[in-house]
Amino acid sequence: MAFPVRWTHHVELKDLAEARALDKYLDAPVVTVNGREKINMVEINGEGKTVATTPREWLELRGKRYAPRTTYDIKAESWFKSVVLPKLCLACARPARVSHLRDFRLTDRPLRQLPLHLGLNLMEQSTWEERLARFERGETWGEICPTLRVEVEDEYAVVVADDDEKNCIELLAWADFDGDGIEDVLLSVTNYAIRGTFCAYRYVIVTRKTRGGRLLVIRRYS
Repeated sequence: MAFPVRWTHHVELKDLAEARALDKYLDAPVVTVNGREKINMVEINGEGKTVATTPREWLELRGKRYAPRTTYDIKAESWFKSVVLPKLCLACARPARVSHLRDFRLTDRPLRQLPLHLGLNLMEQSTWEERLARFERGETWGEICPTLRVEVEDEYAVVVADDDEKNCIELLAWADFDGDGIEDVLLSVTNYAIRGTFCAYRYVIVTRKTRGGRLLVIRRYS
């Protein structure tokens, strides 16, 4: 039995069409905030400076460890991410041979079932590592971060927030994204710091390896 590729209304039909013609699409300009068509980028732990104007240029610079220069460039980069990363994932999507996600519902006790890794991390490394260790020992995201609350936006979108952070999580599609034959889900995750300007835009693939097992993060695109 094969489990077909499925997507929610958070994926537009043009995303699927463009995923099938990805090479041509990667060289098309992306219009971002205020009509900009570029991202100013700097080399991480280096002195290099350059500009990305197409998805292909941006992906290549990311691979060379370049990052947006300013908060404004981070926001501009989010437009590149939103039009590129889902299509890259959808282009890899295949029907799964096995599924342990037939009963998965994003709105079903998100803080109990979703991985801690979907939240915002602006804390000291030691504190974050302590939280990860608790999660690995079996505690839930909600137990580790008891101040978080959940707001359901629709069947495929929730907001997890408290006075320090806001995490917008959307379910985009079900498929085998990594080629192991097991069904995964593709999530769009946006993290905001309430007391500051920091924001992060990510696409995360999670799965269950066994029936009734914990959801595991298998890939992150950020």
